[in-house]
Amino acid sequence: MSWDGIVGASLVVDWPRAGRGVQLTLIGPNGRQRIEMIPRGFDLDYPFLTEAIRHYIAHPEHRAAIGTDAELVRLISAVTADRNDRQVEVTGAGT
Repeated sequence: MSWDGIVGASLVVDWPRAGRGVQLTLIGPNGRQRIEMIPRGFDLDYPFLTEAIRHYIAHPEHRAAIGTDAELVRLISAVTADRNDRQVEVTGAGT
């Protein structure tokens, strides 16, 4: 999956346990939309992951630096600022 195909990310907390995680909205090369999940169970900060994905959707110019120490520092700062401006969108059952 390429970054260009990811058009949305939502944190899902209100589904049965198996459906919780980060919900990605993807658009394939044929223009069809589909939903994929990054399930819970990994040792990571799911709200941060959701915000990071949203950040890279909105700022594709930062994607080339993914994996560098400098980008991690910049991303943490950007996500922290975004969190202060708004809360992470939380998706519940049926949305």
